[in-house]
Amino acid sequence: MRNVPIIRLFVALAGATLVLSSCSTTVFDLKVGDCLVLPDDLDLSQGFELTTVKTVECNEPHQGEVIADQDVSDNDFPGAETGEYPGEEALFEKSNDICLPAFESYVGTTFDESELDLLPLTPTQDSWDKADDRAIVCIAINLNDKVTTTFKDSGR
Repeated sequence: MRNVPIIRLFVALAGATLVLSSCSTTVFDLKVGDCLVLPDDLDLSQGFELTTVKTVECNEPHQGEVIADQDVSDNDFPGAETGEYPGEEALFEKSNDICLPAFESYVGTTFDESELDLLPLTPTQDSWDKADDRAIVCIAINLNDKVTTTFKDSGR
């Protein structure tokens, strides 16, 4: 099985958004089917925090597409106190439970057989504690170059 890197979702508590010539959005506003351009300085070799992304129409050049967006609850993490941050590892494991089946359903092939990669956005401790953030957002990405079509049912 290929390794799925983890991205920690970071909440801008001040509600800041990045205004771009296309659509401006925060990671909280992402929804299934949104196509996005990843930041040029994004280091996918390790976890990082992401607050905003540039969303575009899927017929415009982009590298990523939101394939799932699901809230988790305290009940999803046995042993954790109610409301307690479950930790990066537990969130990463939960993101695999959500994102891998969503990938196959959305893209039309398994993650292991796909040319695409998968980036789960998960809450940070700060966003979990201060903003009640419970969202796991799954993004299929093409690391090779930008595309001008949707990943939905592409079999890529």
